[in-house]
Amino acid sequence: MTEPKKTRTSTDRRSLFGFFMALSIDALGTGLFVPVSLLFFTRTTTLSLSKVGILLSLATMATLPLPPVIGTLVDRFGARRIVESALLCQAAGSFGYLVAHRPLSIFVMVLLTTAGSRFFWCSVFTLAGDLSHAQDDREQQDRRFAFVGMFQSAGFGLGGTASGLL
Repeated sequence: MTEPKKTRTSTDRRSLFGFFMALSIDALGTGLFVPVSLLFFTRTTTLSLSKVGILLSLATMATLPLPPVIGTLVDRFGARRIVESALLCQAAGSFGYLVAHRPLSIFVMVLLTTAGSRFFWCSVFTLAGDLSHAQDDREQQDRRFAFVGMFQSAGFGLGGTASGLL
């Protein structure tokens, strides 16, 4: 005899709603942040647009090898801790933009922010899986992962569009 299917409580639904809203806000901010960063540094420093673009590109390229490291850290410390640390890293880098006026300091702050973003998006899907309880069927879990990807893409698109309009 099979057990009756367990239903989610309203607290679980609110937690998932909060999780998806946080993803949307982060993706929207990332979509806005990257293009606006380029403009920000060209306005607050004496560097040319091309030099700032090169610095941002180099800092972003430096984070490309991180995903395998992030996977190991998620396995060791858990996705929630890595996501929280990633958000703190992004915040520190973002606040550092306010004092970054020379090429090296710009590179370091962009590297910190970009690394935080890479850590976030490499571990958030594992966190989504952790939030899926054992009683969820496979279709429900797949739906949750689809929502994460959908919110990420929509947020990036809206953020990029908004920054383009600004």
